[in-house]
Amino acid sequence: MIFLDHVVGNPLAKFTYRAIGLSDAAELFVFISGLACGIAYSKLLARDGFAAMTSALIRRAGRIYLFYALSSVAIILLVVFATRHLGLHSNLGVAANDPLRAISSALLLISPPHLSGILVIYIALTLLVVPALLAMQGRYRIPALVVSGLAWAACQFYPDAMAPLTQRLFLNPFAWQFLFAIGVTFGAQKDLNQLVLPNSQLRRWLVATAWAVVVGAFLYKVMASRLGLDIASLRFDPATVIVMKENLAPARLVHFLSVALLVATYFHRDSAILRWRIADPVIKAGKHSLEVFSLSVVLTTMDNIFVLTSSPSLGGRLAADALAFACLALSAAALAHHRTLSVRRRAIDPQQTATTP
Repeated sequence: MIFLDHVVGNPLAKFTYRAIGLSDAAELFVFISGLACGIAYSKLLARDGFAAMTSALIRRAGRIYLFYALSSVAIILLVVFATRHLGLHSNLGVAANDPLRAISSALLLISPPHLSGILVIYIALTLLVVPALLAMQGRYRIPALVVSGLAWAACQFYPDAMAPLTQRLFLNPFAWQFLFAIGVTFGAQKDLNQLVLPNSQLRRWLVATAWAVVVGAFLYKVMASRLGLDIASLRFDPATVIVMKENLAPARLVHFLSVALLVATYFHRDSAILRWRIADPVIKAGKHSLEVFSLSVVLTTMDNIFVLTSSPSLGGRLAADALAFACLALSAAALAHHRTLSVRRRAIDPQQTATTP
């Protein structure tokens, strides 16, 4: 979805998640990242203690930075090449006139490319939010989440207060940390076999409310979209849409949490849909989300260059999309195969298992 939603005029973008409501793939990425961190690092904290968890988080942040650096440099070099040799007139968020400065600014986290910039936020969230929330055991975890919510609320009332610190990042980390923190909290509770909503009556009310939000948002999209009833008075102006996304507006947050609750209610680990053959590459991509995401932003840049310099037909655009999907699926399959072989080798060689971090 991130690939489709960020390619200029992509015909398939009309059918992605953002077409049904007010949130988009950015919320999915941030929430699922937090959820995965909550599940993985709460277990590590319980087993090996805070120091071991902190060490693992630092290594994880270093790995994120490595893939951020590789994808950012690739994006910059692609745009510079296309600007100089293919007649590309859009810089795609890259200072193509000074590539060395663009690369150094990206590597120093001063001015990241738009597409890979979310990884910079993810580094900060991994190092700051995860240990802060997981260290707040038991009854202190909810107050910690409340503090996170207050920081998000402050961004709604004073959106420009943190602008000097975040102006080079498209998403405001002080706002988006709340969704990440929600994911970490739910992930930690799931790992500890705690029921998130133990009150069945409360759960029924929340599910009913979530359905109302999701259906209402879909009807709004139908009425406001140019592919629907095209009621112009219902549409937000582009500047407002950008601000809503930058600061994770309440409408976006509520819509996404409603979708997440419905998915958690009706889909489980043993759901039949997860055993479909078509779900296999999606699952493998999810297990290697950092690598697949980094590749996807590079492919997005390549596809944008292709579209902006060649003006392809509809068939050409669909072929480019299919090629990108094939690259992502094959990469995920290769990574999954490599992981399987590594596990087998460690099982055969106990000494390697003991010495490999």
